[in-house]
Amino acid sequence: MEIERKWLLKCFPNTLELLEEVEVSQGYLSTEETEVRIREYTHTDTNHIDYLLTVKGSGDVERPEAEEYVSKSFFEEVVEIIGKPLIHKDFRKYRLPDGRVLEVCHVDAGTKHEFHYAEIEFDNIEEAESYQLEIPEIIEDITYNKHYKMKNYWRRTRG
Repeated sequence: MEIERKWLLKCFPNTLELLEEVEVSQGYLSTEETEVRIREYTHTDTNHIDYLLTVKGSGDVERPEAEEYVSKSFFEEVVEIIGKPLIHKDFRKYRLPDGRVLEVCHVDAGTKHEFHYAEIEFDNIEEAESYQLEIPEIIEDITYNKHYKMKNYWRRTRG
């Protein structure tokens, strides 16, 4: 079960400890009630590449999720079937002062659709709902804003 909150940001944070940088390419096979997506993660420090197939159920803060590593050839075959340009994300992980990990993505940089968002995963729903993220880059909490769900972004920008 994935439990997370999501915020729209102005930019990447510049006062937090950077833990990791990854380039992500992401495409969708299904954007209905159950979303199915495929991702390529390129770790910038090692150039190691992981390929993941993810299935997510419906929900906002809490929703079921299953992931499985797949081969490069499987990833490439699925991308060919999708037949649309993948979403590009510059993905970074930061350490917050309270020890939590803040995951921040810059989506489709350099396009008219680009934006930054941040997520924090939690152990339980009560913790998630009571948490207050306090960094200067926040524009607004978008946890319940369906416009910023990546499957909806895919629909709007990839048809």
